[in-house]
Amino acid sequence: MEFLDPVGREGRLERIRTGRADLALMELASFVDAVAEDRSFGGRCVLVLARHIPMAALFVNDRPAGGAPIRKPPDLLRARYGGPEPSTFVAEHRALIARLGGERPGSHVDLPYDALPSALRDGVIDVVPDYAALAERYRRAVGDAGDIGIVRYRDCGVDGYGVGFVASEAALRDRGGEIARFLEVASHFYRRMHRDRRSIIEDASRSAPAGDPILAAREWMDEWERSIFGHGLDLGPGDGQGWSETAVWRREVRGHGRCPDAHELFARLDTTSV
Repeated sequence: MEFLDPVGREGRLERIRTGRADLALMELASFVDAVAEDRSFGGRCVLVLARHIPMAALFVNDRPAGGAPIRKPPDLLRARYGGPEPSTFVAEHRALIARLGGERPGSHVDLPYDALPSALRDGVIDVVPDYAALAERYRRAVGDAGDIGIVRYRDCGVDGYGVGFVASEAALRDRGGEIARFLEVASHFYRRMHRDRRSIIEDASRSAPAGDPILAAREWMDEWERSIFGHGLDLGPGDGQGWSETAVWRREVRGHGRCPDAHELFARLDTTSV
């Protein structure tokens, strides 16, 4: 096995598209968008890990947002949110706000991503759209200004698949057996981490000395563990309902004219034969 140098979402998609990588761990929204843009995209999702989208609205607990603290999803309608314009996270939050009732003028504050923790701490914004698993990083940034609250998008009626492994079609064709064995090992260790998170995180931290085991443990417990194993210990490539929900959400984020409908997209993503 060879681990390639880390790259962003576009780099991972390009590696799968060209066959330079056999497998990539990625947010499945990127994969769905790639399929929507190019029906001949050479890749298949072979293992869904996070069964829910990872996005959430992060805020400072008990701090007024538009006159009152955020307690429930509709409260997000009066909250100022930050993020670079345009960006994927801003587009997703706008789609969420549209579901809840529609965006008010001046709700979005155009800020670079790196400025969001300090802007939340200082009250420049009320909400940061980001991954729920990053709540601990925002807690550290906010410090004594208060604790971080989380409204997950799935608690607002939005759902779909989050993170998974995508394999290139060349790898599935030429090295299917090796891909299957890798997924067996990966699934085994994710289940083992569910049973004994401490030892696995410590092992991973020794393999990557620059990592922060405490931060990794909080990210796992804040989001990934419940997102992966909230439906039980079985891991697989997903099902029709899950992919349909993912497709519907991506249509809302991207615009209905820029994404195929759920049935058409699922036909392209169907992995039952993999």
